Amino acid sequence: MICMTGTEILGESIKQLTDTSNEYLVNKVRKRAEAYSKKSNLNIQVMRVRARQVGSLALVDVDIGIPGTVSTAESNQISDSLRQQLLVDVADDVLDVEVRPGSTTDQEVRVGSTTDQEDSVLAIVNRGCENN
Repeated sequence: MICMTGTEILGESIKQLTDTSNEYLVNKVRKRAEAYSKKSNLNIQVMRVRARQVGSLALVDVDIGIPGTVSTAESNQISDSLRQQLLVDVADDVLDVEVRPGSTTDQEVRVGSTTDQEDSVLAIVNRGCENN
C-alpha cells in the first residue's frame, strides 16, 4: 500500500516537473471553445490548446484563428468574450485562461507582397534608418 501511494505521488510529480498537459482538460477546453464559436456564429478556429498544472488547477492557453477581415479591436473583443465563457465553463479545473487571436490560415500571411499601407510604413522606417 505504501509503495503504491509512493508510486502515484512520484508519477504525479514527474508529470508536473515535465510540464505534461492534462489531455482531458485540453480536449474539454477545445470542445467548449468550438461550441462557443458555433453558438455565437463566429468564424473562428481553435488552433491550439495547452494546459499546465499549477497545484490542483491548470493554466490554459488557447490560440484561435480569426479571419483577416476582422479588425484588431473585434478580434480582441472575441478573445476576451471567449476567455470569460471558458472561465465559466471549466471553472472547477482552471486557474486562468489566456486566449490569443491570430490568423485562421497560412494563406492570409503574405510572403513577399505588401499592401500600400505596408509600403508606407516601410518607407518611413527606411527613412528613419537612413537618417541615423
